[in-house]
Amino acid sequence: MTKKKIPLEKRDFSRAILTDSLPYEVPFILTNEGFYKTVKEKSLIESNRFLKGILHNESDVGTNPLVYKITKDSESERSLFLVHPSTQIKVSRLYKDYNQLITHLCTRSTFSLRYPSKIAHAYYSKEKKDDAVPEEKFKDEGVGIDGDKEPVYASTFFEYKDVSFLYKFYDSYQFHRIEKKFDKLFKFDIAKCFSSISTFQLSKSIRDIESFNKSRNHHSFESVFEGLMNTSNLGNSHGIVVGPEFSRIFSEILLQSIDVEIKSKLAFNSNLEEKLIENSDYVIKRYVDDYFLFYNDEKVRKKVYDTVICELEKYKLYCNESKNKKFNVPFITGVTIAKQQYNKLISDLFSKFDYLDSESKVKVKGISLPMNRYYQIANQIITDIKCIVYNNDISYSSITGYYFTLARIKVSEIDEHISDFKDSKEQCDKITNFLLIIIELSFFVHSMDFRVRSTYLISQIIIIINRISLSLGGSNSELIKKKIYDESYLAIKSSIKKQTLKDIECLNLLIAIRDIDIEYQLAKDVVEEIIRLNEPSNTNYFSLMTCLFYVQNKKEYLSTRKKVFECIIDKLSNDYFTVINDSELAHIFLDSLRCPFLTDNMKLLIAKEALSCFNDVSEEEIVEIVSIVSSRNWFIDWDKSTSESIERLLMKKELKSPYGH
Repeated sequence: MTKKKIPLEKRDFSRAILTDSLPYEVPFILTNEGFYKTVKEKSLIESNRFLKGILHNESDVGTNPLVYKITKDSESERSLFLVHPSTQIKVSRLYKDYNQLITHLCTRSTFSLRYPSKIAHAYYSKEKKDDAVPEEKFKDEGVGIDGDKEPVYASTFFEYKDVSFLYKFYDSYQFHRIEKKFDKLFKFDIAKCFSSISTFQLSKSIRDIESFNKSRNHHSFESVFEGLMNTSNLGNSHGIVVGPEFSRIFSEILLQSIDVEIKSKLAFNSNLEEKLIENSDYVIKRYVDDYFLFYNDEKVRKKVYDTVICELEKYKLYCNESKNKKFNVPFITGVTIAKQQYNKLISDLFSKFDYLDSESKVKVKGISLPMNRYYQIANQIITDIKCIVYNNDISYSSITGYYFTLARIKVSEIDEHISDFKDSKEQCDKITNFLLIIIELSFFVHSMDFRVRSTYLISQIIIIINRISLSLGGSNSELIKKKIYDESYLAIKSSIKKQTLKDIECLNLLIAIRDIDIEYQLAKDVVEEIIRLNEPSNTNYFSLMTCLFYVQNKKEYLSTRKKVFECIIDKLSNDYFTVINDSELAHIFLDSLRCPFLTDNMKLLIAKEALSCFNDVSEEEIVEIVSIVSSRNWFIDWDKSTSESIERLLMKKELKSPYGH
């Protein structure tokens, strides 16, 4: 397997709009790429008073983020924040002015496992996909830009050390070295970390008291960053927005200051016998707000834990005692054991598609074993999965990502070898049944863990399998398309019936199945129920734009488009929140004017309502702004079909973490 090094422009600070401004959990079609290009141009925004007023708002008055909920686990939800476009631009300016200070402040702690260390200058992409280690093939979404060319992808603006994902720490040489030195592990975390952080604490954390008092009301890095965090959250100083990477950087700076104090307090006790030295008496590792304390002596654990609690309390942060856990060597959990069993089970299935024994010099891939009664095979594997989950006392969410990663790799492998079997009816029939098994398993696993991440992954699998089906012959293709549609429809309807319907989870599934086949379209009433068009107050930017993306210009959805338009007008008619100070309204305004599925008259009415917060708006200006905004993409990429949109997302997820010198 070869790796290709692709350069990034280090001085392109607008790249932060693509990598560090959006939450990970957004609809597939929301990329920010059009917005990025417009910000890079500069002249368009500066030359139009409306765009300048919306996007270059220098007021200290806070902007209202779009707050939406996603499923965190089987028992709880998480609120995420889509910040105003003007805030996203301010993030890129912050990175431009203070990138070196940011990385300096994030490299002070020896505890931290994930921190920005320098600006990413390149990333590595794999030339071949089918032989990659599953975990190495999928990374968090992010985008990087190489000059003025088409966007290329890296995961974040900065290069991150030591690990990009927590599971890598468990599998690392570093972890195994620690395990040799210490017999016990104590895991704990900060309760409601992001919502408990006060923005004004940043200055306090990086300056001594005298310097802190002198720096008040003066221009400084911390005052700029604190101001950004305040204005991004409607002026609130208690609690920071959750989701974007820039918020994690804010919290990392604060938590690293606390790390330094903890280490210092333990090492410089006046009583020599009570001094605790890192790597000798204990080791602490912290991944964002999760702590891992390694020790041998219970007295050491108590001393360290009490010190951590004391230092956190200075910033009004507290540990979640209900989640404290102790482990003895070997440091292995039910999840680790389950993954090993799971891997064997799924690998046994996926190994059925492999190189065929042939006298030909050219090796081809296919399936040699019979694949009749696919549903029986699927049912047996589902039973085995249930046993693994039950016997190891874990949740489905612990292993769903692992399954989907393996499934995604296998269907990609089949996709790459279509030419090997497309002319063989026997092989096409076997491949069809094999794919039907994968669909059955995937939707079962998805139903047990209906979260954004699993919906992302199953949507990717759907798109690839649907593409493969086009080469399997008419009847086989029809079987697969119907199976995908039936399972997707069942998942959505079950979610509605169980009252577990969440916007992002269902919206991404809706996007994924849009282009399966013209015959397989959701009924108008079902679409409107998913979007909640009969409850306008429960619609939001994501649901309205996804609805337009799904229904397109199809005649049968004419009344649905009209309802979406009416919801847009209703939202824009708010007396206090406007496109200037409200993230949702700014996003709706720019993306709805660009949307190719709304009429020109609708767009004029939308613009008129949206710009009513400006003074002396003429009809000519309304026409002009509609013409300008509708000529380019902003946040949503309306030009791409579903397959292309998700393929772009796949590119982002398949990359290694950014690489720096």
